[in-house]
Amino acid sequence: MDMRVTDESLDVVRKDIENASNMLQIACLALRSCFANNSSSVKSFVELRTEITNEARVYSHKILPFANAVIRQIQRFCENYRTFTFDEFKEYLPDLVDESNKNAEICLYTLELHKAILIDFKKKQDKVNTVLKQMSLEAEEFEKRKNELLKSATVQYSFAIGLCFIPLVSAFVSPVLFAGGCKDIARATAATEEGILAVAGIDAIKNSLSVSLDGFVKSISDIAGFFKNLNNDLIMIAEDHRDEPKRIHYMRIKKKALHIIEDCRLYLSKIPNSEADLLAIPENFDKNYVQEWLSKREAEIDNEMITFTDWGRKLFTSNKNLISIITTESDSLLKMETEINDDEVISFGIISIKIPYFLSKKKLKLIM
Repeated sequence: MDMRVTDESLDVVRKDIENASNMLQIACLALRSCFANNSSSVKSFVELRTEITNEARVYSHKILPFANAVIRQIQRFCENYRTFTFDEFKEYLPDLVDESNKNAEICLYTLELHKAILIDFKKKQDKVNTVLKQMSLEAEEFEKRKNELLKSATVQYSFAIGLCFIPLVSAFVSPVLFAGGCKDIARATAATEEGILAVAGIDAIKNSLSVSLDGFVKSISDIAGFFKNLNNDLIMIAEDHRDEPKRIHYMRIKKKALHIIEDCRLYLSKIPNSEADLLAIPENFDKNYVQEWLSKREAEIDNEMITFTDWGRKLFTSNKNLISIITTESDSLLKMETEINDDEVISFGIISIKIPYFLSKKKLKLIM
């Protein structure tokens, strides 16, 4: 039997989780960097910054929670393989088929959300280029400083090097960008000229934000493809009456599960910092724009156009947390601190445990 989930594809998922984490950190820091100097008197920069405030809030309230949900789902799914014995894996195989399909759907929804917001950000590029032309002298000096820093250290993501020149942001981005740290980072943050800081903020939109979101889209696309293949594998082995194909699949993923779970935990451990970066964005945004964004943006699914609101309602009918993000103007960052499925809490005397919702239907047969 040709197993579509391979050791190699599992290793790729690990790399995608790591890359998604780094890209998300850079994107959030790029958005924060635009507002690092709220007292800027550079009018053209302030106008540009104001224009992206709404999109920044859309990302923090409506899109970031789904990005985090994808990683939580990967972790939870892999924990099944670590927890289950082979006999239990066979017993719950139909539930795992359903769960892997739901995970693929969340990945696809998250992928399309990022594509849509990336288009909105890229629509600002003409304005970005216009402002940079108006500040040509400062832009030239800024490029010179970036190139000097690039020559002085080994940089993992050179496209985001401009963030190193922005106060507050530089200290947080340097561990992501530099291999083994960078002695010259202090010199980079010494830039205090208002014009240079304005150009650095514009550069964050043009390069750091756009490229990091592109990178995140690539990683989520790979993860969505992995879950689709995983779902196909589970369907095939569920229909096969032999144990051997099931055992091969089970052992292959169980062997890699702990490493993937650790990658997910590392990603999730960085969420508070990313949320804090986005919360630093001023509150003077159009709440109606943020709330209506999902209902006014569309994705092409099965050759038909559908709004993200309608699509989300179809996909997540049983998931109250995800539905609340789609339908209400609430602080989704706080809501997503909880688990993204409606897990059931069951008590045994003074001990309470939370178990996956599909297992709760089995009346705890697994752990009793």
